[in-house]
This record gives sequence, C-alpha cells and structure tokens, in this order.
Amino acid sequence: MDKFGRGVLKGKNFKPSGALEIRKAGLAFLKMKARIEKQITKKTTMLAMISHDLRTPLTRMKLQLELMEESEEIEGLKQDILTMQQMINSYLDFAKGESKEEFEDILLLPWMERFFNKWSHVNIEFIKSTNLDKLEVCIKPNSFERALSNLIGNAIKYGTKIKISSKDNSSTVAIIIEDNGPGIDDTETHLVFKPFYRSDKARQLDNASNVGLGLAITKEIINDHKGSIYLEDSKDLGGLSVRIEIPKI
Repeated sequence: MDKFGRGVLKGKNFKPSGALEIRKAGLAFLKMKARIEKQITKKTTMLAMISHDLRTPLTRMKLQLELMEESEEIEGLKQDILTMQQMINSYLDFAKGESKEEFEDILLLPWMERFFNKWSHVNIEFIKSTNLDKLEVCIKPNSFERALSNLIGNAIKYGTKIKISSKDNSSTVAIIIEDNGPGIDDTETHLVFKPFYRSDKARQLDNASNVGLGLAITKEIINDHKGSIYLEDSKDLGGLSVRIEIPKI
C-alpha cells in the first residue's frame, strides 16, 4: 500500500487475509487500485494519441520549411515549431507524471557528482558536503534529474553566478540551488507552483517552453519523492534560493 501511495503502480497484488473486516478492507483497496490504474492508463493513452496527432503536422511543416530558402521569416517559423513541439512534450510529461519509473536506493553524493558533471560547461560552484559520503536516498533517478535540471536551467537563465550545496538534516537531506538573478516576489512564492501560472514580474520560473509548467512539474516530482520544495532569498548571492528536501533512508 505504501508503494502504491508513492505512485509505484507495478508489482503483484497482495491476497487479503485475516479477520473478515480486514479482508473486506483489503479487497476494497484492490478494487480501488484497479480503477485508478485503469484511469491512469486511459488518460496516458489518450494524451499520447493527441500528442502524436499534433506532432505529425508539425513534422510536415518543419520538413517543408527545410526545403525553402533561408530567411529571417523562415528561421522564425522554425523556432515557433520547435517551441510548439516542446510545449506538447511538457504537457504530456506533466499529465503522465513519469510514474512508470521505479524508485532506487542510491548513494547521494556519487549520484550528484555524476549529474553535475553534465553541467561542467556552465560556471556553477558545486560545494561538496563531506558528511554526505555514505548518505542514501530513495529516488527515481531520471525524474529527480529532471527536477534539478529544471531548477538549474532557470538559474542559468536569470543569473550569472550559480551555487549548489547540500545539507544533511536529521531526517532529510537538502539540496540548495542559488543564483544572483532578480529573484521572485514573496507574494508569488505560493503561486508559481501552480500549473500554467506565469509571473508578471522580472522572473518567469518556467523552463518548459514558457508555458507555466516547469516548476509545476518539478514540484510534482518532489512530491512523488515525499519531499518538499521552498523558494527563499539567497543570502550569499542576493537572488533566488531553491531548497529541495527529500527523506534519507
């Protein structure tokens, strides 16, 4: 039941046993689980079909543009098509919730080092915490990587200095991403996590084709990990500080 509550749909169903009331409750849970799985499958299949139908004409348009003589107008149309393709992918990813990926127990520090090596071309200060050497967490590696990538992408977009650090708390581990960008107004920190919300301020917290899904997707992923995400002012860099906390094993 705990795995199902965390979004892990795969695995064998248990056979209810024990007292009559317990067996009835177990059977009711299995029926509910089957209905939820069916609805999720139907929704994902429908969205995949819609996505395919939308991608097909966009692909034809892109091929036609490739055959035309280069110009500023043609280049602009190509960028519009690319943006539309990215928007479709963002909508589909948000709706699916990437729930098919399995959780894995990993050593956090080696995983973080491998992940941040992918960003070696960017000027990021990665502060290693030695007390994380043997710390383990349970994550969906691809999903968690996407959440961090969304946040780093936003930091790169709005700041020229970026610092990433980690902290071992009593029951959780925190990953903090800071930048020296314009930050975000305190009145909007509870709004930017909502799907399709776009700030009118200096900073748009969205790295998913500017459709208002980047931070919403990130929050969904962190929630899936039984974690929390906080937006704060960066004391060191003066911009935004995003703090993610997930449970330790």
